Amino acid sequence: MTILDYSTGLPTTSTIKNAGYSGAIRYLRKNGASSITYLTGTERTDFANTGLDLGLIYEAPSGNRMLDGYAAGRDDAFWALEQTKACGIFNMRSIYFACDFDIQPSQYAVADRYLNGVSDVLGFNRTGVYAGINYIEHQKHQNLYTAWFWQTVAWSRGLVSPNVHLYQDGTQVTLDGVQCDVNVVKMPDWGQINQLQGDSMSAQDVSNIFDEFNSSAINTANGRPDRLTPYIDNLSKRIIQHLQATYPETFPAREIK
Repeated sequence: MTILDYSTGLPTTSTIKNAGYSGAIRYLRKNGASSITYLTGTERTDFANTGLDLGLIYEAPSGNRMLDGYAAGRDDAFWALEQTKACGIFNMRSIYFACDFDIQPSQYAVADRYLNGVSDVLGFNRTGVYAGINYIEHQKHQNLYTAWFWQTVAWSRGLVSPNVHLYQDGTQVTLDGVQCDVNVVKMPDWGQINQLQGDSMSAQDVSNIFDEFNSSAINTANGRPDRLTPYIDNLSKRIIQHLQATYPETFPAREIK
């Protein structure tokens, strides 16, 4: 099974499906000047209507953004999360963050701090990384801050990690005049949305929602359970939003007070 990623144009979802691809990973809008064609709500709806899987990636305008450390990771995660909501995605399962350069072992520690910042915002279960094999293996075996792994052929010396969910193998195709990278799906669950679902939320979906309410909520309470009320109210709203977005016929949109 293969999926695409692309950022210089917009092939139609019907073209993607008819060409035999099961979905795509799409770039979220960057926080800064960029010429990429990023995901919109209209495209997200097209993916759902066509029955294609959709994954998400955020790549900052600066190619080596991960070397800016923890605060940069938090900022990028908050920005990326807002972009998913702007596209009408309230059941986001993962966002891959791009390490799109030949990162060296001496730089791992600061890149780890960046992903630490990301996971403190999104939660471990929704944080992914795109990188060459060495940094992916580092993250995986140290059990650090990422649950999802997308490996590029670049900087990987022809090796493929057995731990990756996706592998960008260097193959390219052109669809509707747009150059696309081909990715081999190595695990059936690679953090995508638009999977076929039953009539209830999956355990992973519930886990993802609760991950947003991390230890900061407990720290805020500081021995005062009444202070948790806003967090509990917000959690309830998030569950309702998820149900409305995932099962619109059963849970029609309405104002959440």
